[in-house]
Amino acid sequence: MKIPKHIAHAMRLTFALVALLAAVSPAAAQAFTLVTPVAKLYVNPKAGYTTSVVQVRGTATVNNTCTAGTALTFNFYFDGKGLWSKTVSTCTAGAWDTGWSAYLTPPVPRTVGKHTITLNVVNPANGAVVATASYAYSIYPAPASPQQQAPSPTPTPTPSPVVVSPSSSSCAATGMLPPTGTGSFGDTLVAGLVMFSVIPIVGLALIGPGPLLKAARRQRKLFMLLGLSALAALTLSCATSVAEQPTPATLVSPASSPSCSA
Repeated sequence: MKIPKHIAHAMRLTFALVALLAAVSPAAAQAFTLVTPVAKLYVNPKAGYTTSVVQVRGTATVNNTCTAGTALTFNFYFDGKGLWSKTVSTCTAGAWDTGWSAYLTPPVPRTVGKHTITLNVVNPANGAVVATASYAYSIYPAPASPQQQAPSPTPTPTPSPVVVSPSSSSCAATGMLPPTGTGSFGDTLVAGLVMFSVIPIVGLALIGPGPLLKAARRQRKLFMLLGLSALAALTLSCATSVAEQPTPATLVSPASSPSCSA
């Protein structure tokens, strides 16, 4: 049976369209599967001082995963100046991950204010930037270092002068004796003679001259012994009444503790 011409023409056109679609289908499928990677930037610490250093870390994923063996280069910048760079071709927890860098000194003056840290993810095969991320980094004035003041010198303690006034009381029995402390034999002899001369006067006043003279002749040795005993007793009682000198109190000023100014 012979196929009409118009039907044969339609069939030939259909076969041509199917062949064309078959030829372009792999490229079309590949075009629809290309997805832009997602980059993330981490900074430690989140802010710093004019003397601080900084750490950075970058990750990239495609549809929340990565392809092992495919390399990506992570370039970090601080205010547009190169800070750090690392190429990663392995997957860590489903992502290209640089891990934390060492503590880095920013390549620009660390002035107080806002700064920008930028991450560019580059395809090393053609040098194209496939993903970017940025972070606003703040720098604050460095805190003042505490300065320790030198401690104040400790004043040398000055002992208070002690004035010892002579005792107003005196020994009644030895008021006419020489001053104590000389220690000479002549002084002791004079004191004994003065005390011995007092005894006859006291006896004469009490019992009269007659009996006193008789008794003195009979008991001459006894009276001499009594006189010497009385003299020794009076001398010892007065010697022990010497007041002790007070010990001067030493005044020590407390040392002032060092202070610190922040």
